[in-house]
Amino acid sequence: MNEELERRLRNFLSYNLFNIKELKSKKIEIDLLLIDINLENLDKKLLKYYELNIPVILLVGKEDTVYMRKYFVNNMIKDYVLRDNLEDLEELIIFHTKYKPEFDGIFLKDCCRAGVINIKDIDYITYSSITRESEFHLKNGRTFSVKKKFSDIERIQEKILDFVKLERGTIVNISRVSFLNYKEEKIIFKNGGFIHLNKLKLKKVEEYLKYKKQYNFFL
Repeated sequence: MNEELERRLRNFLSYNLFNIKELKSKKIEIDLLLIDINLENLDKKLLKYYELNIPVILLVGKEDTVYMRKYFVNNMIKDYVLRDNLEDLEELIIFHTKYKPEFDGIFLKDCCRAGVINIKDIDYITYSSITRESEFHLKNGRTFSVKKKFSDIERIQEKILDFVKLERGTIVNISRVSFLNYKEEKIIFKNGGFIHLNKLKLKKVEEYLKYKKQYNFFL
């Protein structure tokens, strides 16, 4: 990537960023590669990183998005993002560097309530500005609420695979999504419950669904 883009990334992202040239002389484990689509011999290098099992996010221009399908179908990249959209890039880095947790539940406690919720039982999480509570919406239709700031709850989407923050005060468990209804602008979960989100957010969910490994068969 060019020096100006590299400078912007270093200023915006709070990660240890290394130029790939620097890594040749250092023994550093690579968590993720950010590669500009204009890189010379791109396909050859993507194949190399694929064989080394190194995940890649491509930085692209609007005119490049039509070419992304071939990379996804062949699992050559983890994701792509417009090179000027640094906020979305940061979200993708969080999502693709998560790990599957060794724990099954989340312990929640405030001054009045305490409980353990199984991760697989959570459809989505929202924050109520009226009650000032974070609400865990479960697959059985029930809601578990705790008096906690949503900024504390957001840690879940930084650590646990499939939890994605779609907007301020809303986190969705991608693995619980059944389908998207663009006409009515809502996500429908496997238990029949739903949440309304605008088309832009639904498209974001679609991208996550489409390119998870278990969803990579295209029709």
